[in-house]
Amino acid sequence: MIGYARPFVVAASVVGVMALSAPVYGQTDFDVWAAAVSGNLDTLQRALDAGVDPDAREPNGATPLNVAAMFGQTDLVRFLIEKEAALDVQNNDGATALHVAALFGHPEAVTALLGAGAAADLRNNDGLTPLDLVADPWSTELGGLYQFLGAACQMDLDIDRIRDIRPEVRAILQSAG
Repeated sequence: MIGYARPFVVAASVVGVMALSAPVYGQTDFDVWAAAVSGNLDTLQRALDAGVDPDAREPNGATPLNVAAMFGQTDLVRFLIEKEAALDVQNNDGATALHVAALFGHPEAVTALLGAGAAADLRNNDGLTPLDLVADPWSTELGGLYQFLGAACQMDLDIDRIRDIRPEVRAILQSAG
């Protein structure tokens, strides 16, 4: 059984993007990070049309694809895939878009990423694959860790939704090999 705290290392590193008002380096007209969080396709489209790199990184190494996947913005995930965003970019802690989509319980994003060829076997800096992050059965302790994460990062996590969807995410990842 994977230690319950270990998956949250990934989340904590990705949540470094919570400095969402930080502009992409050299670009101040478009807030791609806020667009990725909120699902604002128009802003993201205008940013890319203006030359913002779809693989731009915020200080913790996350790309717009990582952020869109983390927040379950599947339309943006698909859009970024179409724009040839790199699927397997790892943030500073080794988490990919697939890691965070799995951890935060977004099966549509997981499916889109896998369908586009995202590597399900990449390991983060703790040696965990996306499947490892959702492999443990739900417990009170795991629920508490999600609550802590949501509070610490000022994210409005729907813990019941995450609990209920984890088996579906796990099954999708297991079928990917």
